[in-house]
Amino acid sequence: MIGRLMQLLVPLACTSCGREGSALCRTCGETWRLRVQQCAGCGVASWQGRTCERCCSRALSGVDQLAGVSVALHYDGPVKQAVLDLKFQALRWAAPDLARFFEPLWEQERFDAVTSVPVSPGRYRERGYNQSELLARAVARRSGIPYLPLLARQSSDHQLGLGRAERLRRV
Repeated sequence: MIGRLMQLLVPLACTSCGREGSALCRTCGETWRLRVQQCAGCGVASWQGRTCERCCSRALSGVDQLAGVSVALHYDGPVKQAVLDLKFQALRWAAPDLARFFEPLWEQERFDAVTSVPVSPGRYRERGYNQSELLARAVARRSGIPYLPLLARQSSDHQLGLGRAERLRRV
């Protein structure tokens, strides 16, 4: 309800073309849709986002290997800007706009649950919400797949500005 009211007061505009009405319009979102699934460990193309043999054979910091990861959009350009707006500009009502781009994933594959990466308690107090949880819950609502808080935070270290290698090391 509050999100709808905020949308009337401060309408969303597409981060790519500026068209009013959504954080990322369908036309621009299609341009950034990920067409090839990749291994979560190294990024090599893999069937249904399955972890590749090379990454399965090495330990990922004691974390069980993933069966697969599905990604809806390239995290770059206007997609990245829409997510950053959701995260840092308190545009909570952008989550349902972004969630619709996940539809092809659950139409092609079967998922047991949708989850999110937790933020540190300090970041949660600062923002008042967890942006990845908002997006995951919006995806769960649209898809009918249950949202389950499956992950826990190990530390409160911030990752903003860290490269891929350092982020993977911290898993």
